[in-house]
Amino acid sequence: MFRLKMIRKLRKIWFSFLNRNSEFKEFTPAQKKLFEEIQTGDIVDCWMPLQPDELLKMSEDHRHQPYYVLEKRESSILCFYGTSTQPDPKKAYARVLVSKDMYNVWKDGYLCADGMTEIPVDCLIRKLDTLTEQTMQEVNRRITVLRHMGRYDGPLFPAGIPLRKGDIVLCRKTFFYIY
Repeated sequence: MFRLKMIRKLRKIWFSFLNRNSEFKEFTPAQKKLFEEIQTGDIVDCWMPLQPDELLKMSEDHRHQPYYVLEKRESSILCFYGTSTQPDPKKAYARVLVSKDMYNVWKDGYLCADGMTEIPVDCLIRKLDTLTEQTMQEVNRRITVLRHMGRYDGPLFPAGIPLRKGDIVLCRKTFFYIY
């Protein structure tokens, strides 16, 4: 019984050490190096940006998750979060499948184009992979839909949005349907 209490206490101390507030923490050399190497479109494994006591309330497999780097800032990264839950039919237009067969992620999941968050440097764990240009284009397509609906006003991935069959384009105040 005593051992179990000690293990729990050590686990809490360890997580509080890992997730200290970034305003008071000097980053480790590994985190600084990772932050310098990160580029737009990278998939990074990060601790969820929560306070240590909130993080400890979550189950262990949900404490960290993949994030998709959209923009690098001075001491943080702007990201879309990843999830493995099936999208709600009402929000399916904002999700893009990220397959474990195509990318170095532990299970199939979705990039949530409607879930932008800022991750401090002290939450970085490791880089997993980089999105392909096709995936970034698909996310940009979803973002343009969200912009039209007034639900997103952030940046796009550095990939164009090629036209394809079924698109509707506004040109000179006239709509065109691509078929």
